[in-house]
Amino acid sequence: MRVKFLLIVFSFCLFKTTHSQQNSIELSQDVLSFIQGKDSLVDEVFNNQEQFKLQIIYGQTNQTSNDSVEVVNAKLSKYNAYFYPASAIKLPCAILTLEKLNALSIPMLHYFRIGDEFFCGNMSHVINSNKNKSSYFDMIKIMLTVSDNAAYNSVYEFLTPGYITNQLMDRNLQSINIYRRFAGCSVAENLKINSISFYNTNDGFVIKQEASVLGLAEMAEKYKYTNAKLIGENHEANSTILNKPYDFNYNIEASLADLHEGLVRLVYPNSTLPEFSWKINPSDKDFLLQHLGMYPKELNMPKFSDTLKYPDNLYKYIALGNETNLSNTHIRTFSKLGLSYGFVTETAYVVDFKENIDFFLSISMYVNENKTVNDNHYEYETVARPFCAKLGKLLIEYEKSKRTELTKDLYYFKNLFTN
Repeated sequence: MRVKFLLIVFSFCLFKTTHSQQNSIELSQDVLSFIQGKDSLVDEVFNNQEQFKLQIIYGQTNQTSNDSVEVVNAKLSKYNAYFYPASAIKLPCAILTLEKLNALSIPMLHYFRIGDEFFCGNMSHVINSNKNKSSYFDMIKIMLTVSDNAAYNSVYEFLTPGYITNQLMDRNLQSINIYRRFAGCSVAENLKINSISFYNTNDGFVIKQEASVLGLAEMAEKYKYTNAKLIGENHEANSTILNKPYDFNYNIEASLADLHEGLVRLVYPNSTLPEFSWKINPSDKDFLLQHLGMYPKELNMPKFSDTLKYPDNLYKYIALGNETNLSNTHIRTFSKLGLSYGFVTETAYVVDFKENIDFFLSISMYVNENKTVNDNHYEYETVARPFCAKLGKLLIEYEKSKRTELTKDLYYFKNLFTN
């Protein structure tokens, strides 16, 4: 007996790239009707949205002319509450890094050294920057393609939390709060930022950014303490199970809508008002999209050449999650995945070159059956990965069913991976 599918239709008037509220409602209804009953796992997750803390945003691209693309966004879920975005926030950080480098006239290939004014937790990024000639060219590559945390920590030191906050607020992406490294530091320690010095490829000193400290009060203004951020029934700390929820207050935060919007603006800059657009040049855009779409082996770095340890789909859940070898696929997803504490978040631009189809899909869900946070027992592989893969494939089939005579020009995206 088929499980009854909950048909949810929500307006999406808060989105920056929507065409109209009515279009979003009609699109939601049409998509949900199409996917109903197509797959038992998809139905199960949709019918238990509160359990999975499910949030889904689908963005349909409509090419209105040869040089104009309209994105109509539709929310496919009813749940709307806190989730931990984890590494999904690395994309806006990568974009802001390129913006700041350009503003300071620092080429990406210049190397940097991070000072040791403040030490906390795992500061391998500081040590590595003083042993190796690290550049943000390399940091962004591995931060996006293999989600390297040390690379992100290097980016965090350069950007500083105050700069990140101000830039995202100016772009009307104010739900995104990033005030921490991925290094095991305390809230206060994460506000203490080391100096960073840049050197050109001939070892000549270029510029130094001084160490800085952001006040706790200034950070706290961006947060609202709420019990909704107390997650789980128990949590593990220092190998001990504590019988109380894990407190995510004063941690990384973002709405799925703003993460989705950030990717849409990167792919289609004209989808937003000029004052909200990313201030990067065309070569920066190419670089970012290439490393959002790459598989680990395509980095051509020995460390990531082992396809058993780093399979093609390691950081690709949406549409591609069930296929470990993607060498011959005609689908690319330009995406950023975040996995932590049982939360799974991925924002993706999906392109099927064979079928001439493209769309945006952002998913956040929670897979923690035992309700114990931080014990590393989550259903990433048994629930989240297959769900995201199957939903992505269903939406490709939906797009095929709505095919129009107007052919989309997707050559630019395919050419990013042409040798």
